[in-house]
Amino acid sequence: MSQIESGGTPSTSNSEYWENGTINWATIVDVKDFDVFTTERKITEKGLKNSSAKELPIDTVLFSSRATIGEVGIARVALATNQGFKNFICDKSKLVPEYLAYFLMVFKKDIEKLASGATYKEISKSNISKYKIPLPDVEEQKEIANFFDDKRKLIIALNKNIVETEKMIKRTISTLFEK
Repeated sequence: MSQIESGGTPSTSNSEYWENGTINWATIVDVKDFDVFTTERKITEKGLKNSSAKELPIDTVLFSSRATIGEVGIARVALATNQGFKNFICDKSKLVPEYLAYFLMVFKKDIEKLASGATYKEISKSNISKYKIPLPDVEEQKEIANFFDDKRKLIIALNKNIVETEKMIKRTISTLFEK
């Protein structure tokens, strides 16, 4: 249903791997908005070739699997990730990427139990590949994903409204007390 790829990091001491990079390279900060259209950092072709990083296709599901476990995003551009991710390249004829992403978000706490490690927790590729998910037909997966997508968009709109309302309250209060 999906191929799981780990990420990798080119040597940060070699400027040829980073300067003027054009390949998106995702870290945990890049998956905060779910849909990943660009990344803060980019690597060069040379950095990609000389590391364990792999360029992943559009619609790859990104799952943070080290230290901060359970952040989920979907690559909306081709990109590579650091080693803190397990990346799911879905066979779209059987597994809808958005369905998998929402499933991973909902069952984050269960999946976290697969982690091990003394210094920091990490989920191995072999452990996460053993985790079974219910797999309805593709059309039902799309319906489920659309339901959660609508809710996520509503949350984003409500949060934006909260921020704007807080700004308005602060402006109003400061105006009242300036007199």
